[in-house]
Amino acid sequence: MNFKLITVVIVALFGLIVLFVIGLLIYKFYTYRTDTILVNDFVITDQWQEIEVKHLVPPLSQDRNSIVIAVPASFETFDFRRGIVAPDGTVIEPEVEAIDTDGNSHLFNRTAARRTSNYEMTVYNPYPELQKGIQIERIRIRSNHEFRAPVILWSSYDIKDLP
Repeated sequence: MNFKLITVVIVALFGLIVLFVIGLLIYKFYTYRTDTILVNDFVITDQWQEIEVKHLVPPLSQDRNSIVIAVPASFETFDFRRGIVAPDGTVIEPEVEAIDTDGNSHLFNRTAARRTSNYEMTVYNPYPELQKGIQIERIRIRSNHEFRAPVILWSSYDIKDLP
């Protein structure tokens, strides 16, 4: 094989690898999504329960803010029935709201699901979206059926950060 051709192929492959690494770095450092643990191992019942979060959630500065409830992997969150489905088929429908420092209540509706290696997660977003600068003081949660959430998260990101 021609030495010139081999050199061109090696330089081209090296250039592609460098571009790939630069792309990964840009994605990692310029995609700003936060997942803050609000509480671990929380039992959600049919009575309103409050989680104090003022010290965990700073004044809102991002476009999208969500409350994410994790359930054990044996539960199903990717079901069309708009609820969490327990292994026995029971449909669980948590109600979630955030209270700001002015005492205003912001209802969060189930909008999506996420999956990790450990949990199924159901995502609740406010409608309308929360205004930047609002300080969330506490989260209120209740459900039609009691269940244990291994973790509840506050998740936020800016629209420009979506891939």
